[in-house]
Order: sequence, then structure tokens, then C-alpha cells
Amino acid sequence: MTPLDWLATGLIVAGAGLLLPALNTTRRLLNLGFARRDLLLLGSLLTSFLVGYILIVYWQMGKTRTWQDLLVPVIFFLGGGFCQLVLSIFWRTLREQNARNNFLAFMSHEIRTPLNGVIGMTGLLLDTPLSSEQRSYAATVRNSGEALLSLLNDILDFSKLEAEKIELEELTFDLRSTMEDSLDMMALKAQEKGVELIFLCRSEVPVTLVGDPGRLRQIVLNLISNAIKFTEQGEIVLEVGLAERTGDRVRLGFSVTDTGVGISPVAQARLFQPFQQADSSVARNYGGTGLGLAICKRLSEAMGGDIGVESTPGRGSTFRFRANFGVGVASEPLPFTELKGLNVLVVDDNEHNCKYFEAQLASWGCRCQVLNRPQETLKILSEEDFDAVLLDYHMPELSGDEVAQQIKQQPRFSRLPVILLTSMPQRGEVARLGELGLAGYLTKPVRRQSLHDMLAAAVGRSQKTGQSGELVLTAHSLREHQQKGSRWRVLVADDNVVNQKIVARLLEKSGFYCDVAGDGREVLSALEHLSYDVILMDCQMPVMDGIQTTREIRKSSKIPILALSAGVTVDERERCRQAGMDGFLAKPIQAKALLNALKETLAG
Repeated sequence: MTPLDWLATGLIVAGAGLLLPALNTTRRLLNLGFARRDLLLLGSLLTSFLVGYILIVYWQMGKTRTWQDLLVPVIFFLGGGFCQLVLSIFWRTLREQNARNNFLAFMSHEIRTPLNGVIGMTGLLLDTPLSSEQRSYAATVRNSGEALLSLLNDILDFSKLEAEKIELEELTFDLRSTMEDSLDMMALKAQEKGVELIFLCRSEVPVTLVGDPGRLRQIVLNLISNAIKFTEQGEIVLEVGLAERTGDRVRLGFSVTDTGVGISPVAQARLFQPFQQADSSVARNYGGTGLGLAICKRLSEAMGGDIGVESTPGRGSTFRFRANFGVGVASEPLPFTELKGLNVLVVDDNEHNCKYFEAQLASWGCRCQVLNRPQETLKILSEEDFDAVLLDYHMPELSGDEVAQQIKQQPRFSRLPVILLTSMPQRGEVARLGELGLAGYLTKPVRRQSLHDMLAAAVGRSQKTGQSGELVLTAHSLREHQQKGSRWRVLVADDNVVNQKIVARLLEKSGFYCDVAGDGREVLSALEHLSYDVILMDCQMPVMDGIQTTREIRKSSKIPILALSAGVTVDERERCRQAGMDGFLAKPIQAKALLNALKETLAG
């Protein structure tokens, strides 16, 4: 090409670069009027194209020309316009994505901060003496706040999943404890409806896994919550099995089966789509956004698995999902030697419950006999010696407390520890059961560790004192006994007075000594005068923020520091970790999450 060809081509490409701005300008001219710069832009576009085209045509005059020669400038023009289009879409998408992420992070912080006050203060209010009307109002406020928090979390999660921003953690965790925690969180809702929660974990499933327990718990909680919502009576069974194992990687299969209303085949086809529910009446009758199952689908796929449903209208549903994990290094088994050799009688009409207790007791070296008919309890006890009885409360033919009363009326069974298991605890129940001579009382779903501790304490007390029911043991009283004599000192650093009150009250009620500080300088000053076991550090404080304060502390101390932040982004967590913090808690602070984090930190 000659210099004149290059000049003409350059003018045409320059004109193509102005194509998209010119199109936008035309739109503004038609809709909103025009400005001087709009006219200049259109003029520049047309002039550039025409001059380039004329130059090429003029240069070709006197030569042999074909119609393809005249198309050359047009092709240059369209090619340049296409490149401009691609670049424009790319940069616009990038700007919009960054703007959306910044907006979500900002709104998450701004909404969570007042929600922390709403949920936390109403929780404390409900622990004070209130009339029934006041308690109803306060409970409504708290439930509304928790519903709003759940909705916020769903929207944020779905937005991250849509943008493919979800990052899975690789943590070593105990699968059974994670599943039991999930059931504990749902137990109250199930009890209110009279629905029984049951957990079954196959023996081939590894105890210790490597993966993201938080996301796994999120899927399970969502499925169990839905099951409770649509089940009026019966049971909900969470089951975990091994689908596949390759070296140190496993694929686990999870299922949540309910005896609820079921789902039609038509509704099943759209069930995992965003904002979709079984039918238009679901949101009206049961509530919900229709995001939960869509989030479960994205999360299970992110964990290398899938999710599906099997359901028959009127007979219930089974949701199944699979996920991949690494196999962690198992810690040393707990020394459950005090239960080895015990002979335990389990009286329960539910087959799944019997399987659970039978497997669990066997893993501790106990002998176990299962009885489905409570009327035959006395007969079995007369034929064989037992060290303890696990007795279900709610059975159709004969209730658990009636069976317990029959047992305790026999003098030869006065020392036999009887532990009652209920899925619907009632206030004042423990005192009445104490009068019957029962040894212990546990709420379903029964945690593995709670069952172990209850049996060990009840049988041990019976062997030592010869009495089985001086004081009815509960999971709470066992925890109190284990924690007695150890009170930790915690420093709460937060500039928000409401947050200080909430966290301090929660800690004090849980047996901690607690001091508060309003900014980083107060924290450093407090550490000069007192020794603390752990610091709860707000990240955003005046004078000196939590990140800067932590860096100062780490120059001379290794005291455990847990971050408290309304920002829940991965970048925020990474900033805290790099500053030297040992853990992270998102606001609004949930009492159970806070206490569990403190327990893990102080135990380490």
C-alpha cells in the first residue's frame, strides 16, 4: 500500500471508532434533544468516512477497478466498528460488575449494622420478665429481623453465584458435628410443629473431611427448613452416605426426606430456578423468596456435585445432593472407655431412631437391645440386666413417662437410670420428671456427644450413690458442670454502644468476664493494665481501627483476636487475616456462633 492508501485507511478506521458514540448521539437526538458536541461528533464521523472513501476511489482512478475495490473502504469501516463494539461491551461489563460488587458490599454493611441492634436487643429483651402480650410483640420483632437477615443473605449469595464470585474454603471439619449443628438449629421449628428430626450417617463415611463446612451447612439448613415448612406431621430424615471414593477424595450423597405435602411433576421441573416455587400459593401460605433451592443448586455444583428431587404429591419428598470433599487426618478417638460393656435398652417406636441409637451405642462398645413395643418394657427388664434405659417420650400406645412410672414403681429397678428423649420439650417438664425418679432428659435430635455424656453421668452417678434420679440431668446442666470453675476474661472493642451491650450481655450470661472499649487506643490502654484471654475486635472504629490496632498488638502479644465486621466479603476476611486476627464473625452477631467461636479459640 502507498502512503495515500494508509492515510485513507486510517481516516476510515478513525471514523469507525466514532461509530458507537455516534449511534448513542443519534439516540439522544431522537429522544432528549442535542448538544453542540453531539453535532460535532456526527460531523467528524461522516467527514472521516467520506474523505477516506473519496481518497481511495480517486487513487484508484485510471486503474482497472472492480466492484470489490470499491468495497474495501466499507469493509475497513465495518471491521473497525466491530472492534469498537467488542471493546465497548467488555469495558462496560467490567465497570458494571465492579459497581455491583461495591454496591452489594456497601449495602450489606449498612443493613447488617442496624439489624445487629434489632435482633440482638430483642433477644435480650425476651430474656427479661415480660407479659404475654409484650413477649409476643418482642418475638415478632426478632422473627421479622431474622427473616430480613435471611433474605439479605439469600440475595447476596445469589448475586455472588450469578457473578461466579463464590469461593469455597478448604477447612478440616467433623462431618457429624456439622450435621448435628444443622439439626440443632432447626430443632425448635420442628418441635413447634410436632415433627421429628432424624440423622443417619453411614459407617463408611469418613469422620474428618476437608472442604467448606459453612456452605455444606447452608445447603442442609435450606433443605431441612423447606421440609419443616411443608410437613405438618411425621418425620424428616437427614441421611449421609458414601457415593464414591478415589484416593484421598470422596463424593458424599446427602438426602433430606420428609412426609409432607409433596411436589407435582410440573412444579419439580422449575423448582431449582431463581424465584420459583411449587405454585403461586406457596409464597402466600408459607412465605419465602424462591431463591433457596436455586442457591442450593449453584452451591452443590460449585462443590463438584449436583442436586435433584423425587416426590409424590401427598406422600412427601426426598431432596438428594452430592458434593466432593477431601479426606482429612482423623484426630485421636475420644476415650469413651467408661461406656464400654454397658448394656442399654432402647425403647422407641420409630425405626430410624432405633437404628441411630443402636449404631451409636455399638461404636462406644455398648451392648444394645431395641424394643418397639413399650408395653413389653417390664418383661424385657425382668429377663435381662440392663445398665440404662433410653426411653422415647411420644409413643402411640403408651407414653414414655407412663412407662418410666411403671419401671420406677418396681423396687428392683429403683437404681436403674432411665433417660427420657423428647422432640417436644415443655417448660416445667424437668421438675415433674424428677418426681418420677428419672435420671436424665434429652431433646431430639440427640447429639452424639450429649448422649455419651448423659449416659456416662447417669450410670456413673447410679453406681456411686445408688440413686438414679436425685437431680434430672439435662444437656444444659451437663455443660454447666463441665464449665464450672473456668471463667474467661474477654475484651470487646466496638465503637457502637448497642453492639457493646449486646455482646457483653451475651458473654456475661454465658459465664465470661467482659470489658468493653470504644476504639483502638482504649484497647491498647486496657491491655497495659489487665490480662485478657481473647479480644473481640470491631474492624471499623474511630481514632484507631481494628486492623491497625491488631497490628500494634501483634508486635508484642499473641493474644487471640476475633474480628467483628459488618463487611462479609472475601477481601475483608483476608485483610483481617493478614493483620494477624485469629477468626472472623459477621454482624449481626449470632449468640451461638459467637460462643462456638470463643470455645474453639480458647480451647486451642
